[in-house]
Amino acid sequence: NNNNNNKPININIRGYKTDADEVWQSTGLTLWRASDYLCHYQMENVQLFQNKRILELGAGLGLNGILAWRSTVGSGSGSEVCITDGDSDALVHLRENVERNRTASSTTTEKNDGGDCDDDVGKVSCHQLIWGKQSSEHFLTQIANNQKYDVL
Repeated sequence: NNNNNNKPININIRGYKTDADEVWQSTGLTLWRASDYLCHYQMENVQLFQNKRILELGAGLGLNGILAWRSTVGSGSGSEVCITDGDSDALVHLRENVERNRTASSTTTEKNDGGDCDDDVGKVSCHQLIWGKQSSEHFLTQIANNQKYDVL
């Protein structure tokens, strides 16, 4: 796919094959067909993600959040992408996939337990978000700093 500058965006995602015969404890360790459809929508409507705070819930391997981040990097967009999953195993793969897809020219200005990193202008972070009122309230106050997201 191409971003708004018509430069190819190559994304490398590692996880388990969708059609494997194995059964996993987590649904977040493989790519779902819907994520492919959403990728096409994202690239056809990349302007919707420019200069936005984006939150991906239940990201699994993180394909769509990574695409939202990568499609706005270097565009002068101040986009910020927060990619979440509740499953610890999925979160390990998610953080590895984000790191794997950093651009070669990127510089890390911040990296902590949340997996934050600034890449040119765009920012991406990975966090565990377990469903429920208490954990959601903690996420909104401690991680999101009580700021609203523009795109979910």
